[in-house]
Amino acid sequence: MRAGGESRGPHRGAGSLLAFSGEWGWAGLLRIGLALTLAGTVLADPGGPARPLPVLVTVLAVAGALVVLGVAHLTPQLRSSRPAAVGLLAVDAVAVLGALALDPSPHASVHGLVVVVQAEAGVVLGLAEGVLAWLLVTGGYLAAVGAADAPGGPGPPLLAVLLRVGLGLLLCLLGGALSEVLSGEWVRRFADQERELRAAREVAVRYRRLVEGTPNVSYTADAEGRPTYVSPQLEGLLGYAPEEWVADPSLWSRAILPEDRAAVAEDRARARRAGRAFRAEYRLQARDGRILWVREEATLVGRGRSRTWHGILADITDRKRSEERAAFLAYHDALTGLPNRRMLEEVLELALARARRSGLVVAVLYVDLDRFKEVNDELGHGAGDQVLRAVARRMRSRVRDTDVVARLGGDEFVVVLADLPPGPGPGSSAEAQGVAEAVARRVLQAVARPVEVAGRSVRVGASIGVSLYPDVARDARGLLREADEAMYRSKREPERGGVVVACPRRRPAGQPGRPGGGRG
Repeated sequence: MRAGGESRGPHRGAGSLLAFSGEWGWAGLLRIGLALTLAGTVLADPGGPARPLPVLVTVLAVAGALVVLGVAHLTPQLRSSRPAAVGLLAVDAVAVLGALALDPSPHASVHGLVVVVQAEAGVVLGLAEGVLAWLLVTGGYLAAVGAADAPGGPGPPLLAVLLRVGLGLLLCLLGGALSEVLSGEWVRRFADQERELRAAREVAVRYRRLVEGTPNVSYTADAEGRPTYVSPQLEGLLGYAPEEWVADPSLWSRAILPEDRAAVAEDRARARRAGRAFRAEYRLQARDGRILWVREEATLVGRGRSRTWHGILADITDRKRSEERAAFLAYHDALTGLPNRRMLEEVLELALARARRSGLVVAVLYVDLDRFKEVNDELGHGAGDQVLRAVARRMRSRVRDTDVVARLGGDEFVVVLADLPPGPGPGSSAEAQGVAEAVARRVLQAVARPVEVAGRSVRVGASIGVSLYPDVARDARGLLREADEAMYRSKREPERGGVVVACPRRRPAGQPGRPGGGRG
């Protein structure tokens, strides 16, 4: 390739041996060799026949100039320039022919340098232009020799002159032919490289379009996990420009929530040491403070220091929220957010297990709303839902944080008071019963307050039945059943004020249980 990027083909005048490598430093070394040979000719025989001092000084000056030019040709600016190589070839020819004109002695070593210059012309200029240069150099050489053959001149023998001219032509032809062959080979290789480069660029463009057209963030990172490329989707996901992410390798780690950071770092290190794929789900904090769940998958490619991570970051926030919502609904009521029957049963079993180990008491309050059916009938189910949510909040506010308020469905709720201390007497639950009754009264008062629904003030009441472990029942099912029965007694006996505590005595045979029909 010519300087400036102009390409050359294997046609006439095509480049030289190194035309397509872009390096002509060898010509500078050759030039320094010519200079040393010229200087050596003079210094080896400074008092040669009829060699005046000005001739010696001139030849040494020319040699010095060639050394300077040869060193200059080794610099990066000139060694990649073909015009510089052609120009300095002309300088070599003038210097050698000029030295011959000054000292045409048949024993002068400069005669051999003519052959070197002719060979250099073939390599630098190519076959056709090299032959033309050979003719010019040969003409100059013969002129210098002819001047030496003048009467009294010390010219070299004719046979030696012809041998040098013939040898110069042979080396010029060989150098030119070799240059043409290698130039053609370079052209072919250069064309192949250009095709491969274009194909690679097209693949890279298609890959980038594919990567940047997906919703996921794609990235590459070095073996230590420092990002080297991040796709533009990062800015839409987290608010950081890809350039920021690459410039500050610690930004990624700082964006991971502190609760997840150590586990992610450990998993990364383990995957790096094992050379296996890395997969993890964790939370990132965006620039604006949003918390997002991401899934990262990365593969380690290459070996040794050239290993590179290729990975993606996928936003899975919606999926995680759906999973959390599904997990929540598996144990909670969708309308009120209170624990549902499934969670109530598990919590009650755990409370009973603790009570058995520690000799404590567990109280179960079964709550059923009064006049709730009238709200649904008069104002609709939407109003009824508002009442249920308000009642749930009020009930939750009247118990301890460790107590559980659950909704069984419809207008039925259950409160579990765990870890209550027993009374002072052996086997007595009097103190726990007092606590349970006090909580039940507070719940009744909270439920009885009006609820504003659709611009109207709505009042509902409640009936509560209480059962105690271990006095009334010793398992979860028995406690719920006895509390339910006590709640119905409170409905039948309004003089009790809405709260009935189940009696530890067994119910006589034939006593009615839960009445049938609807509840109001």
